[in-house]
Amino acid sequence: MALQERRKNTALFMLTMAFTALFSTGAFAHNLSAKVKEVEISDNRQEIELKMNATGDSSGTDGSVYIFEIKPYQNDLGSRTDFIAKGSLGENQKFTFPLYAGPGELRLYSAFVPAVKVGSRYEMIADRRYIENPEVVADNQSPNLNPGKKGLRVDPNILDDALSLNIKHAGVDIPTQRFFGQGISYSYEGKTFQINKELIDQLDGEVSALAIPALQLPLFCSMHGTILCRN
Repeated sequence: MALQERRKNTALFMLTMAFTALFSTGAFAHNLSAKVKEVEISDNRQEIELKMNATGDSSGTDGSVYIFEIKPYQNDLGSRTDFIAKGSLGENQKFTFPLYAGPGELRLYSAFVPAVKVGSRYEMIADRRYIENPEVVADNQSPNLNPGKKGLRVDPNILDDALSLNIKHAGVDIPTQRFFGQGISYSYEGKTFQINKELIDQLDGEVSALAIPALQLPLFCSMHGTILCRN
């Protein structure tokens, strides 16, 4: 039961993030040229290391580079001042900051962006970049094996028929138009989302029935037949 609850919580987190995510960037300070080359979790699995180049005319700034954490649904820095690292302009600059934003709060789903201070505001100078090796924090480091090519998008009403075909992949559809509703309250970053318990129970039943060895379960988020995400 504890494992099922963890699976449910993980699924709810991933789906909530998928449905609220909007990927975009803000305007850059025009006198500087910058590029984030790498964002990786360090060998100790406690820190994030960001490497970047930043060159050009820094007139009008205080001469420093500031690293901000930015969520997928955030478009710009606005009036934020909560940078997580500070360094200098130049080639091959390296910044290090904690992987954990707080107790149990990993920064795995965040992006990171460099900025300069112009007056009292911070302006981004490069595109955001996400962590490139999130898999290193996983407890299970066993490689993902491909049991075979045969698979189906499974109809929940005929699960037994699908299993009788000896499939190796069972795709489960998640109808996003039904995801939000009533029955489950899920809090994330100070916001509470109301989740459709009937749908979650249905999905839990489908996944539990298919959770057998040598069978992989890709999840498809869809709205009116259009696939939005795949996990």
